[in-house]
Parts: sequence; structure tokens; C-alpha cells
Amino acid sequence: RVSATILAIALVAVWPITFYGPGEIDAFDGGARFVFAMFFLVGWVFGSQVRASHDRQAALAEHAAATQAAVDAVARQAVAEERNRIARELHDAVGHAVNVMVMQAGAARMATQDDRAVGSLREIERVGRLALGDLDRMLGLLRATDDTAPLEPAYGLADIGRLVDGVRAAGADIEFVDECPAELDPTVERTTSATAYRIVQEALTNAVKHAGPAHIEVVLRCDDRELLVQVLDDGRGAAATATSGGGRGLIGMRERVELLGGRLTTGPRAGGGYRVEARIPRAEDDR
Repeated sequence: RVSATILAIALVAVWPITFYGPGEIDAFDGGARFVFAMFFLVGWVFGSQVRASHDRQAALAEHAAATQAAVDAVARQAVAEERNRIARELHDAVGHAVNVMVMQAGAARMATQDDRAVGSLREIERVGRLALGDLDRMLGLLRATDDTAPLEPAYGLADIGRLVDGVRAAGADIEFVDECPAELDPTVERTTSATAYRIVQEALTNAVKHAGPAHIEVVLRCDDRELLVQVLDDGRGAAATATSGGGRGLIGMRERVELLGGRLTTGPRAGGGYRVEARIPRAEDDR
């Protein structure tokens, strides 16, 4: 629109030259010359106003960008402070409690002669030290102020066997069916692999802690399209599980799976017990 207006003014300004020709321009009287000059003046003023308007808009945009940058910086600082506060609380409360449990388990193991008790206490120590390692990694992520923090998952498919062994050592009757070909496991994307581990970990925790099963079965199947994770038990099932923990574990499992485009199914089994099943699609670069 601005360009069209300037073009119109220019055409009106030069029409006398076009109409009369160069040799007849002197025929204009003083009034015509004045009008001719005014056309040029109006065009110059209009152009100056347009340029000034553009400059104001650019200044406003720059100011808005600077304001937004300042707001973002304040928000980042607030998030960093909150993350540090959470990290301190976790370190002081959870870290201290787990350390005490590990030390007490070690002391009790040294003081007893019962082989079964020694085995259980040794497992408590082992799991407690693993928990402390996980806590340290999580605290490192919470306290990180940039993108340099390590984001590699700590566990994956290759660690599920050891996880099952730990639960078995604690006295659970557990069967592990791993139908993922050995040559396929390393090609599964790390986040998918870590999600599978966390699902098995949470499902086993729920089964042992709440359901009181006589038998637990962990099944892994993977092909070119998806990874299937199943944890089946013959315990009391969902009603017992839901009475403790507020269902946060199930919510966390579902969120992990859905973030990867998968589907989590949980519920009682037809013959009794409880079933946790996750189907996680493999990423294109996994194949």
C-alpha cells in the first residue's frame, strides 16, 4: 500500500512533463510551478514518515526481544534455584537414609552367622549402593546449569537379568524369559532400553511389595518393529497395589512408555494375579 501511494504521487508529479514535453515546461505559470514543487515536498515528507514508522517498529521489536530475553533469564534462574533446592533435599534426606541403611545392613551381616540372613543383608547392601549411585546421577542432572550433564541412561536391557537375579536373591520365585536375540539387544535405542528396564523394575517392586505373589514371570520380546515387556504375577493384583503409593509408579510407567509412542496395559489376569505389559515401538535408527 505504501509503495502504491508513493508511485501515485510520483506519477502526478511528472505528468506535466509527460503531457507538455520538455520544450513546453516553461509555459507553466508560477502557480503551476508551486503545485509541482508541493508534489515533491509531499512525497519527501511521506517517505520520511514511512521510514520513521519503520524505525519505530524495529525499535519496539528490539525492545520486546530484549524484554523477553530478560524474562527468560529470570525464569531459568528460578528453575535452577528450585532444582538445586530439590537436589539438596534429596541429598540430605534420601541420601542420608539410604547410607544409614547400607551401613546398618553391613554391620548386621558381619555380626550374624546365619547364612540366609547374611545373603539377605548382602543383597540389601548391594541394592542400597545401586540406589546411591542412581541418586548421585540424578543429583548431577538436577544441579547441571547447562547441557554438559551426562544424559546417558544408567541401565538398559542388558541389566534386566541382574535386576531379576537381585529380586530372586531376596527370596522371590521369579522366572526370566528373554526372547530378544543377543545380536538385536545392542541395536535398541538407549532410551527405549532404559524405559524397558525401569518398567520391569517398577513392576517387580509393586509385585513384591504389594501383591504377595508366589510366582513372577518377566518376559522380553523384541523384533524390528517393537519391544514387548511383560511382568506377570499370581498375587493379589491391582486392589492391593492401588492401596499404597497413590498409583504414582503406574503413572510414571505409563508416561515413560507414551513419551516413546508406546502403549502400557495393566490390570488383573483372568486366572488371578496382575499383568503389566508395555509395547514400545523402535525408532527408525534402531533398525
